[in-house]
Amino acid sequence: MKPLTAVPFYLLSPEEIMDKAFNYYCRTKTRFTPDIAELEEHMAHVFFACDSLMTGCRNHNMLQDGKFKGRAFTLNGFKFYQKRTDGTAIPMGGKDKPDLNFTRIKGEVHLVSSLMLCQLDTMMQNGVQFRRKRVEILYPYREHELVKIGDEEVLRDLPRGSITTKPEQGLRHYVSDERIVRLWAFMYVGVPNYWDDLIDAGFAFTQIPIKHSDKPGRYEYYQFNKRE
Repeated sequence: MKPLTAVPFYLLSPEEIMDKAFNYYCRTKTRFTPDIAELEEHMAHVFFACDSLMTGCRNHNMLQDGKFKGRAFTLNGFKFYQKRTDGTAIPMGGKDKPDLNFTRIKGEVHLVSSLMLCQLDTMMQNGVQFRRKRVEILYPYREHELVKIGDEEVLRDLPRGSITTKPEQGLRHYVSDERIVRLWAFMYVGVPNYWDDLIDAGFAFTQIPIKHSDKPGRYEYYQFNKRE
């Protein structure tokens, strides 16, 4: 059997040239997204942003076609660094339980498309500088209901909360007490082989300060400084 050899470009038909160009384009666009086929099986993905992708930050335009769903905390503990020169944030680790050295991170929850994740993978160099991982997050939320005055029976089976009456509109506004649920979300975590030696030098990186919540039952946490 003769070995396979590459067909000279000038011998290809226009259709074959277009196929090869399209395949090359797809490979280039998904270079950092090896799981693109799996991602495209879903309409949207839960994404946890804790850096310059957050609302009001310089890279938030990458999420502008997504849907902001609120704020949340990582369930696991991390170390959280920031590069002094350009403000790049680097979450490292991900211990099962927070401790003195590994603390939860506060960020934002967004619903994003597979295309957006593919673009983010390229920007974050998924698998090289960062790794997109599924992590558990703690998502605080409140239920809201508007009911007509006189129809309050519909509120009886709802969780405990508060009701504000708006007589000029003939409505009552129900807001439940805050509840916290666990969700799985994609998050970018620093690749140790890439960052460890750089961060250990200590000159170009700083550890983001830990904040202490004044709300009962809340936690110590890292929070990216949007002003920086």
